[in-house]
Amino acid sequence: MDELPQLPPEVWVYVFSYLCTEEKHTVRACCRQLKRLVDHPALWRDYTVVMFCPAYYTFACT
Repeated sequence: MDELPQLPPEVWVYVFSYLCTEEKHTVRACCRQLKRLVDHPALWRDYTVVMFCPAYYTFACT
């Protein structure tokens, strides 16, 4: 993607609010700018993240 249309972030969040979870994950993988927009807390407030191996996500692993 060359460049996104110049829309306010609130408009992007509104558009992304119509996407299902799988579609939001697809958008996240497109580019950094879209990832930043789709990671808005309002789009994920109804979701819970469960980490099965918390040590994997820290620097404490050997």
